[in-house]
Amino acid sequence: EHVDLEKKVALKLLRPDVARDAETLQQFRQEARAASKVGSAYICDVTDFGELADGRVFFVMEHLDGQSLGRVLRTSTRIEAARALPILRQVAKALGAAHEKGIVHLDVKPDNVMLMEHGKRHDAVKVVDFGIAGLMHQSGDEEEEIAGTPEYIAPERASGHGYDTRSDVYALGVIAYETLAGVVPSHGKNHVATLTMQVKDPPMPLRRQ
Repeated sequence: EHVDLEKKVALKLLRPDVARDAETLQQFRQEARAASKVGSAYICDVTDFGELADGRVFFVMEHLDGQSLGRVLRTSTRIEAARALPILRQVAKALGAAHEKGIVHLDVKPDNVMLMEHGKRHDAVKVVDFGIAGLMHQSGDEEEEIAGTPEYIAPERASGHGYDTRSDVYALGVIAYETLAGVVPSHGKNHVATLTMQVKDPPMPLRRQ
C-alpha cells in the first residue's frame, strides 16, 4: 500500500541473484517500459521502477483483484459465446493499443488475461505480463530464440521466421478457439511436437469440437 496515497498496488521483484544477470535485468526493465508505454485501460499499468539496497530490482503496477481467464477455463473448460465475445473484444483492444505503440506482446494466452469486476461489467479485462514483449522495429527477419507458450505461438515464429503484430493476432485466435471449444487447436506430446503442429497441421474446425 502506498503510504501517502493509501492506495493498494502490486510489486514485481527480481531476486538479487537473478538481477545480476544482465539479460534478465534488461528483460525485466523492458517489461516495465512496455506496459507503461502503452497506457491502455485494458493493460495493467506500471507506475514505477527501482532498486532496493539489497540488490533486488522491482516495478510497481496496479493491483488487480480478479482471476485469470486461464483459471476460468481450467474450472469451466469452455465459455459460452455471449460471455466470451466481450472478453475477446477487450483483449483485441489491448493488443491494438500495444501495436499502435510498436509493441508486440509475444505471450498472449489465457493466464495473461485478467478478469475483474468493474462497475456493472463482470469481465473487465487487463492484459498482463509483457515480459518477452518485442519492439516491432527490432524484430528482424528471424528470432534467435523462440520465447512464449507453444500452444499460442504463431507458425511463422515456430519456424523461426520472426514476428510482427500478426503473431499476437494468431495467439488471440487460439484463445478464441479455446474459450469456445474447451481445447487449444494444437497440443502435442511435448513443446517441439506442439510447435511442429502449429506449422504443419490445420486445426479441427470449431463446429466439429
